[in-house]
Amino acid sequence: LARPDGPNAAPVDTAELVRFPTWFRAAVMSIVGDADILPLHVAYARENRGSRLTVERLVAVVRPAAADSALDPYRRPEADDSDRRLSSQSSAFAMFLIEREGPDVLARLARGYAAGMTFAAIASDFHVAPRTVEQLDESFAAWLLAQKPIY
Repeated sequence: LARPDGPNAAPVDTAELVRFPTWFRAAVMSIVGDADILPLHVAYARENRGSRLTVERLVAVVRPAAADSALDPYRRPEADDSDRRLSSQSSAFAMFLIEREGPDVLARLARGYAAGMTFAAIASDFHVAPRTVEQLDESFAAWLLAQKPIY
């Protein structure tokens, strides 16, 4: 998902990136790029829960990989409200899954997506988190509401 910087760096293969859904790319950017911002993402997602996408809709969002820079945590001040909500909710959902399934859930998701699996198929193998998209949505909504505001 990441491209090494430097004069000899290979260009990003956007054809490979599209194998990973937008929510996952946004979450990985936040977690790997600046994990310190994650509490802010969770707080923002909590504050804007009235406009929260269902998990079914979140995992189905399609955006070109070339537009991912708008979801970069370092460019958050430049992002519009819809990009902030998408980035924050994606990161919050990833944190929810990590709390339930452990940090290896990201690797399992990446392997599943790389193999062409749907989110629903990957979720059906979760160990602790609910295994259906509908139950995940209910559990995620409750988790988000239970998060303490940080402001």
